Amino acid sequence: MWGKLLHVPRPYLYAGIAVLSMLGVYAIGSSVLNLWLVLAWIFHGKSVDRAADMSATGSLVTA
Repeated sequence: MWGKLLHVPRPYLYAGIAVLSMLGVYAIGSSVLNLWLVLAWIFHGKSVDRAADMSATGSLVTA
């Protein structure tokens, strides 16, 4: 079963993880503020990943 998850495209997998984490956060705290914090955490992680990809690509191009 877990091996089949590897065949799911990453954007769908990440979206599913984000939705499940938001449901869990809301179920525990019942606060919309907590949902906004989770969204900020997700988008911050995506921006850090993109910056790391850009810096790695830039170093390969200039080398």
